[in-house]
Amino acid sequence: MILRIGVVGPESSGKTTLVDHLARWLSERGVEVEVVAEQGRALAHQLPAGHPWSYREQVATSRLHRGARAAAEVVLAARADGAVLICDGTCATPLVWHVCASRNRPGYELGPPEVTEELLAAVVEDTYDLLLLTAADIPWVPDGIRDDPDGRPAAFEEYRMLLPDAVVIEGPDRLAAAEEVVSDLLRMPSDLPG
Repeated sequence: MILRIGVVGPESSGKTTLVDHLARWLSERGVEVEVVAEQGRALAHQLPAGHPWSYREQVATSRLHRGARAAAEVVLAARADGAVLICDGTCATPLVWHVCASRNRPGYELGPPEVTEELLAAVVEDTYDLLLLTAADIPWVPDGIRDDPDGRPAAFEEYRMLLPDAVVIEGPDRLAAAEEVVSDLLRMPSDLPG
């Protein structure tokens, strides 16, 4: 059985840091882990600098995520029973970005109504045993791809509405809080050495 954990949140809210921490923390406890990298970032690195994103990039990101997740599940199923898949972003990520951009980015190309329907359908099909939603309560850090520090609160609220069962991870002890939530889900002690 594969336990699926998705980590979502606004840009520069500690998602990748949390994913890397949980993957290392679980591996140190003997759990087989596979990580699906943030697919929007992977796509952005392949595009020319300053490339304007539109619905096309959001649809591509959603499809890339589904493919990367499917491949990771095949790898885990072949390697181990009782493994954990951790996704840095989910199909909700391009949908939230699309919705926020449609409201706040002049010139953002929305595409036909079917785009939003496809992105939403992907979210419905992209199920997880646990969703962690990182709050934007840490300083925004530019990295060449991030570009909307003021949009983080709106993105966070979109995630909350779209994924009401997501566990919010916030505050100075966010990594320990995430460990505890995952420990409870796996029914393992969170304070093992390592």
